[in-house]
Amino acid sequence: MLRGESLRVLAVYAENGRLAPGYIDTLMREPLLRDFLAPLGERLRAFVP
Repeated sequence: MLRGESLRVLAVYAENGRLAPGYIDTLMREPLLRDFLAPLGERLRAFVP
């Protein structure tokens, strides 16, 4: 449930041009976030401008 909500938030930010270049890479450098987000894989990359 939380992962789905996270994807929706990222999608809104990406649509509004508020997702900075390198943002996803920065998130993935944080160990706790990486473990949480890793199962989403390439779906996250779709939000990168």
